[in-house]
Amino acid sequence: MPSVTQTTYTKKDFLNAKQLAEKWGCDIEDVNRAMIHAYKRGTTILIGSSPRPAVTLDRTNHTALSQGTRLRLHPLAHDKIKEIMAKGK
Repeated sequence: MPSVTQTTYTKKDFLNAKQLAEKWGCDIEDVNRAMIHAYKRGTTILIGSSPRPAVTLDRTNHTALSQGTRLRLHPLAHDKIKEIMAKGK
């Protein structure tokens, strides 16, 4: 039986726009706009051979999307959000 080398991620590994803005040192509005764009477009990342959503909706947090705390970014999708931010979407 092959050994499992995948990393498992917990809920605290999925960061919201405020946490990402603090981590990257950029404006929260830019990060939130990019995350909303990725969520609405259905941007996915490949994990193994199966696609997974890059941005997920936190169903326990009942705030507006514009607040920057409801959407969560997958730990492997940081590069995709940075690309979207660079394009200015």
